[in-house]
Amino acid sequence: MDLSFLDSQVEHSVDEISEKISSIKIQNDHDWSLHHTQKNNFYKLYSNGFCYVVDKPKIDLISEATKIYWRCEFYNECGGRGISNGLIPPFKETNNHHDWHKPKPESKEFLESKETFNELVKKSKDAPRALIRDFQPGLSENCIYSWSKKNAIRQKVIRTRNCQNGLSTKNFKLLHHVVIDEELKFTYKKNKFYFGDSGPTDKNRVIFFTTDQNLKLLSTYRDWYCDGTFSICPSPFKQVYTIHIIIRGTTLPMVYAFLPNKKQVTYKKLFKLLAELITMKPLSVNCDF
Repeated sequence: MDLSFLDSQVEHSVDEISEKISSIKIQNDHDWSLHHTQKNNFYKLYSNGFCYVVDKPKIDLISEATKIYWRCEFYNECGGRGISNGLIPPFKETNNHHDWHKPKPESKEFLESKETFNELVKKSKDAPRALIRDFQPGLSENCIYSWSKKNAIRQKVIRTRNCQNGLSTKNFKLLHHVVIDEELKFTYKKNKFYFGDSGPTDKNRVIFFTTDQNLKLLSTYRDWYCDGTFSICPSPFKQVYTIHIIIRGTTLPMVYAFLPNKKQVTYKKLFKLLAELITMKPLSVNCDF
């Protein structure tokens, strides 16, 4: 029996199936992962190892757009482009990146981890250092490498919480521009906290925060321990300077000061302002303990 006619039918069926398969665009997490940041209403799209930002339309038209043109996040150096039907998949690459740079699959984890961390910041009351310490161990090495330096992350946590609590997020450039918001002049128990300020006309302005109870303790426990840090100091000050005492073996911060420099005259100014508020002078002052 001649069965040669089956060969042509099978061949035709295989070709037809192959054509249909090639025309199917399978959508999954690697093809489309959209992320939105609060800063400047910014969108970033991850697709198959590459990240894109919106090229067209303008920011205020994006949410209602039926067609969005995307460009590589490194658009100054890369010609990668794509298009989508608004803010929903599918995403179609119209010009690839391969002549400019390689894909970075870890970018998806990085974007997702940032969103997760931002939500954690809003819900948690933990200190920035503790948040970072507890969050990063769950990330891959490549993802952690993509994150900002820890100091920058801490500053971002502070800005996010200030914004959430309705506090000012001004970035002062000059010492005489600094204004302390009313909310920051008191503790959460409504006790006075903003105690010392050499004044906006002082070129080497000093500001410090403490409480009445802390001042009493400073007069009782008269061995003081002082330390300064520069990494978390808000602009335009250069140093956060703290004064501590030790009670039953526990070191407790009593005063938080913002200093414009490390000059001796500045430290003297701080201690002179503080001396006016205490009843007993310290027996010893230990620096950089």
